[in-house]
Amino acid sequence: MSDHGTLNDHESLGSVRLRMLEEGQRLGLPREWLRRLPCDDPAPGAGPLQRRGMDRFLAWKRQEMLARHGRMDELSPELVAEALEEVAASDGPRRIRDAAERIMLALAWPKRTPGMRLHLLAAAEELRNCLRESPSMPLFTDLPGYWRATQEAVLRLDDTVRLRSDCPWPSLQSLLRDAERAAGHRPEPVA
Repeated sequence: MSDHGTLNDHESLGSVRLRMLEEGQRLGLPREWLRRLPCDDPAPGAGPLQRRGMDRFLAWKRQEMLARHGRMDELSPELVAEALEEVAASDGPRRIRDAAERIMLALAWPKRTPGMRLHLLAAAEELRNCLRESPSMPLFTDLPGYWRATQEAVLRLDDTVRLRSDCPWPSLQSLLRDAERAAGHRPEPVA
């Protein structure tokens, strides 16, 4: 990449906006879209900024505009693959992990509170929704890894609590069953 995308150490925020507009025009983003970018004055006392390489947001925005206008032959295969990989790797597995860890924490915590029932039911519903939306998700779960993260969370809250070393739940279904049982809710079958 040329020096066009770099900032000098002493450029102000106002000139950063000008560079951003120039970069956007160079990338071929529509002028109407560029005009809507924020144009706030620099904050008093704002120090120098540095940036290396191309503006990532504008590069991604260009890819989006190209795709929306059907100019698929101009898309960067690497950027498109990176975006698809991010969505595929993050959305389902992250939601499953978050819901499973919330359930594990509530079940592992030695004290029962009135809010725990709602917490367990909400986390169980989220886990159920994930499994309905993507039945393949159990193939990508790491219950022992989720259990290790839960153990660390419990120890951060109270280092006197002792938990078993291996994961007590062999499957997501068994985790759901225990969550609903602890919440006093009749379990629904998981597809």
